[in-house]
Amino acid sequence: MNSHCKPQISARTGSSTLASLRNSEGISLVSVMLALSLLAVFALVAASLAVNERRTAFNDLSHTQSFVAADSGGEAAIAWLMMSNRPPMITDMATGKVGNQTMTSMMSSSYQDFSFDVRMRPDPDPARIFMMRPRPGYDPTRYMDFFYDVDAAGVAGVDGRSDVSVIVTKLTQLNYN
Repeated sequence: MNSHCKPQISARTGSSTLASLRNSEGISLVSVMLALSLLAVFALVAASLAVNERRTAFNDLSHTQSFVAADSGGEAAIAWLMMSNRPPMITDMATGKVGNQTMTSMMSSSYQDFSFDVRMRPDPDPARIFMMRPRPGYDPTRYMDFFYDVDAAGVAGVDGRSDVSVIVTKLTQLNYN
């Protein structure tokens, strides 16, 4: 073996080490760019999630406010029914409508409104038009339960709308003066 060969091998090894160092500088640039790209994608995903969460929270708030307004409309209709001593007059025989209130702003808010319609409940018995029943324990010639359908609507803001339907029963004294 020639001692002459060993320096050539080491020279090759040395030159390939220098070449690999020069190439690794390009690889580090590519890896840094890749890492920055991944961080940018993560930032975009996080921003998108934040925007969607905010939109969902706003929609939930709008729905809750409109439901509260509709519930207030239902409560106002029930209070209207309970305040009278006799059954309200039927204003439309075809639908049994006895009362309604158009959109009314709630006292605590200028962007929440409610409305309601009150109708006598139709009787499933074809011999009767509207549902009235004697209440057990009460004289049926003097007292009757009247049944009403209450439909209330509530709105809040631009997009919030909810509806509430309730069946109300009221014991009423007949021929009350």
